Amino acid sequence: MLTEMEERELAIGLLKEWWITATQALVDELGTHEALRLMYPGFKNHGRAGYHIAAKLMSLPEGDFRSIAVAECWAKFAMAGVPIHGTVKGGKASWSAKGCETLGTCKEACQCFCQIAGEGLSFECHPDARYSLVRSLSFGDDVCEAEVVLEGDHADVDSSVTEVSSGELGMSPEDLAFWRKAVLGENWAIVTRATIEGVGGQRTVEILRPYMKQSGLSLGIRMKQMTSVQGNEADAIPALIESIRKSFGIVEPHDTADMTENDGTDCPFSGAPTEICCQIEAFLNGVCEAIDPSSEFAYDSMVTKGGKTCRWTIKKKRSLVPSKEPPLEDDDALKALRLRFAKGEITLEQYRQHRDILLEK
Repeated sequence: MLTEMEERELAIGLLKEWWITATQALVDELGTHEALRLMYPGFKNHGRAGYHIAAKLMSLPEGDFRSIAVAECWAKFAMAGVPIHGTVKGGKASWSAKGCETLGTCKEACQCFCQIAGEGLSFECHPDARYSLVRSLSFGDDVCEAEVVLEGDHADVDSSVTEVSSGELGMSPEDLAFWRKAVLGENWAIVTRATIEGVGGQRTVEILRPYMKQSGLSLGIRMKQMTSVQGNEADAIPALIESIRKSFGIVEPHDTADMTENDGTDCPFSGAPTEICCQIEAFLNGVCEAIDPSSEFAYDSMVTKGGKTCRWTIKKKRSLVPSKEPPLEDDDALKALRLRFAKGEITLEQYRQHRDILLEK
């Protein structure tokens, strides 16, 4: 259904969208201060772990202050998707980016990754390194820029100038796509865990499910137009679902006689909270409904709920066994849709298309 490049870009785009949407939903629920408090530990540790990963990938000498610029270029390129330029001169390192795929649409998301995770990465490299985000699209600036200053007496610091750019990191497109998915997926998981801590698992699903279903509806409409499945909607859904799952690195399930029922045993989300899988279920249900409004996607079994495999089904809505999860109210999905339209994330035409699907009975 999709080329290898399209699959890579699909997963990266969705994970970025889900991370930012989940962050905004948490902020809307609890406010900026409490949301940042809950997300702080996860993103601080994300940055600390990221330094060691970058150091290993780039063969950087761990503990060398000058390696911060390279590690930051790697981390920010994986998140932002735009060229990053870094400089080290003596005891000061900095990085800058002219733009970012997040567009600065959620200041708390920017603060978590470009400030808090940066603090963790810098500290892990050198305990006397002090990190600050000085400019950001989310502040209203036209560029993003951060600096790291080595405090204290460090007379042995090399005073020469070193410059590095993300284009010089030497990663293949496949490797870069892998790490971009890993970074953005971890961002989304951290926010989900923070939301669970703040409001509980059930409320987390209630908050995020409408946004995820709306994301699925949007993708489903685009895929339906791209693949020309009109007149054969129900038959096309399983293959489209598998194409989406494959983009996330989920191993294709075993063939069965009925492709509307399938299972999988290898999934990058197998160690994630159950609430992650509930979000994916809502998203794939949105994809399914956009293509064929009479059909519905649901998981019969999830590894994160104790199942040996994740088993999914696509059936006519009237034949589905009622889910044990809280039902998705039309009002919630419509509110999420209106919010996206109000923020300028979708056009009036897209809003009307999605609204009409939600209002179908």
